[in-house]
Amino acid sequence: MMTEKVQQVLRQIESLSADEKQSLVDYLNEQAQKDLGVSSTPGSNQSAAQEEPDPYRRRESEWLKQHRDAYAGQYVALYGDQLVAHGPDGRTVLRQAREAGFPRALMVRIESPDELPFGGW
Repeated sequence: MMTEKVQQVLRQIESLSADEKQSLVDYLNEQAQKDLGVSSTPGSNQSAAQEEPDPYRRRESEWLKQHRDAYAGQYVALYGDQLVAHGPDGRTVLRQAREAGFPRALMVRIESPDELPFGGW
């Protein structure tokens, strides 16, 4: 059963913008990790996940150019020039990226060179 205080907070959350809600999610995830005793050391994924991504995704684009052949036919989740997750199933890759602490990772399916492009219906 939710207390009145929790209900009041939830009503306030509903009025937040999408960016403010994402900031709140990041904050709550960080607090939950602290409560569980998970540390975020300077070199860990958790600290990297808190950085703001480049809006032009320059590092991701460069990574894709360099590694396209090695991951052809797969979905990849990238955060900067770091490969967060990869595999044949996009949903699984997205879930793995989020579980690794990268909710804003770039998801891309890399077409294999011999694959015909999809032209629509």
